[in-house]
Amino acid sequence: MTVPYAAVLAAFPRRSFRVRKSVGWSVFFTSLAALGMLVWFGWMRLVNGPAIARDWQIADGAKRTPARLVSKCKIAKAILWECDFEIVPVANGRPGEPRVVSIAFVSFREHRYSAAPVASARFPDHVTTDFALEHLMERTLTLAGGVLLLGLATFGLFVLARGTWRQWRAFAGMAGQPLRAVPVFVVAGKTTLGTEFRYRYADGPPQTLKMGRKDKPFWLAMDTTPPTGLAVVGPDSDIPMLLDENLTRLDFTDAERDALRRARASMA
Repeated sequence: MTVPYAAVLAAFPRRSFRVRKSVGWSVFFTSLAALGMLVWFGWMRLVNGPAIARDWQIADGAKRTPARLVSKCKIAKAILWECDFEIVPVANGRPGEPRVVSIAFVSFREHRYSAAPVASARFPDHVTTDFALEHLMERTLTLAGGVLLLGLATFGLFVLARGTWRQWRAFAGMAGQPLRAVPVFVVAGKTTLGTEFRYRYADGPPQTLKMGRKDKPFWLAMDTTPPTGLAVVGPDSDIPMLLDENLTRLDFTDAERDALRRARASMA
């Protein structure tokens, strides 16, 4: 039986290799994204959550209160409102300690913007604005939706990070090991940082590898569906490393690169 791409597989060097390019930057950006998500969650939980809870407590009995108010609102994409109110309570004609009230909510309705400071006799220390109370339900739904989306995104990020770390460990374990060349089906997808290639070997887990904008895999055949690229696996692993066209992920010699390219050309 004829082995597909036998010429290239036979030309692959029978020796151990040093891994020159791995997935370290992917791990870094994944960890950075996870940190950003946690910071965002902390902001929503510590700033918006307690403020919304206190506003619900005074929503029914809030009345205008003497205070100076400086407000600033911005609207993103016509639906996301973000407002900051600096409130300076006034008692017996003397200004008190300034307080900053920040709110954020999503709304698909048009709003006339105006704000005045309000407080409740039950909670005199909690000063807010009538604008914040008017949109209390929208603020609550926005917070709930944000927490839900954050949970889903965090779970997806955890799955991605777990796969990325497994891949990094497999690639790092290839160093100093005799590697075996294998053909893999490859599906490409564009990202903002370059091209993302998805592939798998035998019954192993699906893999994703990012390459630069000008990089591409070492293609064995473009007429297959999907196209076929060249990858390598370690002796005790089912996680392959997809090789690039310039063969820079491993420490090939110039003679070894030329031999692989000649073997591929002979299949044409």
